Amino acid sequence: MTMKSHSRAFSRATTKLGLPKFLSLETFNDPKNGYCMDDHCIFGAEVMVSKSKRKMETLTIVKNPPQNTITCKIPQFSTSSKHPQYSKAFKVGEWEWKLKVFRQRNGAQQGKSLSVYLQAQGLRPRIKMYVKAKLRVLNKNPTKNKEKEVNGWLSDIYWNCGDREFMRWEDLEKSNGGFVNKKELAFEVEILVISNVERSDEWV
Repeated sequence: MTMKSHSRAFSRATTKLGLPKFLSLETFNDPKNGYCMDDHCIFGAEVMVSKSKRKMETLTIVKNPPQNTITCKIPQFSTSSKHPQYSKAFKVGEWEWKLKVFRQRNGAQQGKSLSVYLQAQGLRPRIKMYVKAKLRVLNKNPTKNKEKEVNGWLSDIYWNCGDREFMRWEDLEKSNGGFVNKKELAFEVEILVISNVERSDEWV
């Protein structure tokens, strides 16, 4: 019987190769076919050895990375601005992040909510990163903090995850609401889960 040749490579991730349906038991056990002689059979394998280098990427999910809770502020926050407003960059894990906030632009509640998005900075092409985080808008009275959990896969094309209806816009406009203090809007970011991509070269 002639078997088709299949070119496949061993690696650290693939240490076993084979065929799940190499030969039917009926054919194998039939003496006429000559596979089994005196309760003995012989197996052979032809192994082609070649070396080539390939790029490997390993994705690791990290829960509660070190120093994962950051307080940041948007100075000179304006409730009359029609443009997005940003926090300063901060670092968690291997990446830098920013918060982007603006008055909700789309949907049935247009203009009635604060939209809050967590942005990853400097993601390289073809890299996707998963993140889950808790975002909090801080109030002078901690019992009135606004908190939501957000998550998503980020890339160099789409680097935002957040909520477009994070909290009511009118709560920010209240002079005694406790959110905007001395023209600053303060946030707390807690990174719960983040993925880490490791690159290496492997000979196969």
